[in-house]
Amino acid sequence: MYVLGGRFVAAIVTAVVAMGLLVSCTPPAVESVTPGSLDVTVAGGVQPTVEVAALPEAAAAEITGLGQATEFVMGTPMSIELDGELPSGGATLTRTYAQPLPEDVVATFAYWDKDFETWQAVPTSISKDRLTVTADVDHFSIWTDFISGSQQALTTIRDNAAKAGQAVAEWTTGAVNTASEALHWSLGNIFTKRVDLPECELPTPTWVIDLPVGVGVDDPVRFCAGYDKANPDLLVVKARANRGYGFPAVLNVPSAWEYNSTSENSIGKLLEQVGSLDQAVADATYQLLNSGRFVGAGEEISFGIPASALADFKGEYLLEMRLPSVSQVLMSTIAQQLVAWAASKVNGTLAAALAVANCGSSLAGVTDIGSGAGAVLGCLQSADEKIAQMIGLALLANGMQENAAGKLAGQLVGKISVALALLPAAINTIDYIAEMALPQNARSLTISAAEVTAPDPDEPWLITAEGVGPIRLAHIEEDFALVRERRYLCSGADVAWAVAGGADGNIGGGERGPWIQISAASEVSGDVPAPRTESGITIGTTLSELKAAGFYSNVDSEFWWSSVDGVVLTAYVANTSGGAEPQVTSLVLGSESLGAYDCG
Repeated sequence: MYVLGGRFVAAIVTAVVAMGLLVSCTPPAVESVTPGSLDVTVAGGVQPTVEVAALPEAAAAEITGLGQATEFVMGTPMSIELDGELPSGGATLTRTYAQPLPEDVVATFAYWDKDFETWQAVPTSISKDRLTVTADVDHFSIWTDFISGSQQALTTIRDNAAKAGQAVAEWTTGAVNTASEALHWSLGNIFTKRVDLPECELPTPTWVIDLPVGVGVDDPVRFCAGYDKANPDLLVVKARANRGYGFPAVLNVPSAWEYNSTSENSIGKLLEQVGSLDQAVADATYQLLNSGRFVGAGEEISFGIPASALADFKGEYLLEMRLPSVSQVLMSTIAQQLVAWAASKVNGTLAAALAVANCGSSLAGVTDIGSGAGAVLGCLQSADEKIAQMIGLALLANGMQENAAGKLAGQLVGKISVALALLPAAINTIDYIAEMALPQNARSLTISAAEVTAPDPDEPWLITAEGVGPIRLAHIEEDFALVRERRYLCSGADVAWAVAGGADGNIGGGERGPWIQISAASEVSGDVPAPRTESGITIGTTLSELKAAGFYSNVDSEFWWSSVDGVVLTAYVANTSGGAEPQVTSLVLGSESLGAYDCG
């Protein structure tokens, strides 16, 4: 199978390897270990050879990377080869442990994919007595088993192996021997996550009466509130996910700006490329990511909120970090693991989201994390190529070259399989069970604010030195965003005037400074009067009225100028049909000699 610039590995198959030597989370020299029993059964007379594998450097490095992220016990990697073709029925691999595996651990088996230089984990079954793992395999290569769980459970497994006479060696990473403070904080801080408070500039704006923010170190979400240094009238709220999974954010008022560190506000653009392959999956991925407002494990979302945004606010919560679905827990936990394995946040988030979204039907009715992880891992068997293609397209859209994108896509699919296989024993499962019992107010912000009166939509806006109605020259970007959906714009305007803002064609500033323009959209009439100065200058003002108000111009110029308390106001005058006196069709506050804004 092929994906983008490189060959994609054959579909993931179920496999289990049986080994005698257990190696705790730190690599010994391979030649110093002695393999134990390995049972490989193949139909027919020819049986495979099973030897201790000479691990490639890349394979050992991948194990080291996993050991830096989470604790595990693994078997000695074994090379399994067969002289001839593997029968159509495949082979059965069986591994028997010295003592039953503890109930709180999972075991998965993985093979080394030499093409993409990654370990590929596969669905693995454990016997009822938890002594044996077994799987049917359709190919041979280098295989090993990974066991993940609490530090106590893994210690028990290692002790039992030593008592049974098996050699046990440590895979030195420098992090493995660090004692875990508690179950909630164990596993290398990868499958769980605790973070510091986000940082806000204090205090909050004066219009905020009360905005209580908790400071509990184990709160599921950690909040802060303050002001925007660039615009002190803006309230800034930040929320940081304090778990090994993420949360969908819901802001119940309009914002002037927002930023999500999880996706760096780029998810929509990257998914456009994926939509060329499967729009339904791209849409499902966008929904899974809460339309770009999903906050990943340990990540942060922030909003700038003006006082006017609360004019019509009647809700209970200003900002809610809602309980994630099973799919979202899986997606965000996998993404965190991929980032720990050196993927960028955007690439890791997209890869995890695309994998889970592709397997949405497999998650129907699933209510627990362990079953969900198994369902998605099984789904990868049939959808690996498609998922890799979509990940590769997203990587291309993010600026990666074709061959590099193809190889990384294959590696990410392999790493996703390992994360899914180890996830059921991770602390997230316990966190999530506790999370479901928490009320929404444990993950939300409430606010009390000074009363804000919304502008009367039937009253004209006033043109002053500060701006036009609610749009201030000094804060064009955030103010303009708040009225963008109103009828005072060319797009969707239902009256005969529209307003635009910017500088040299761009909202927010420029060499000539910010400006706001009001223009006639078609004819000078409408249900709501256009913005006007205190003296009554507006769209439709005649030339003689303009002159009487003190506007001046060059001879025969279409542009006329005046000042509103020191701020330039430019009027554009055009002839009217039927020979009537010329009238004002456009007003520009804040910059001279601008052409008429096209409202077409």
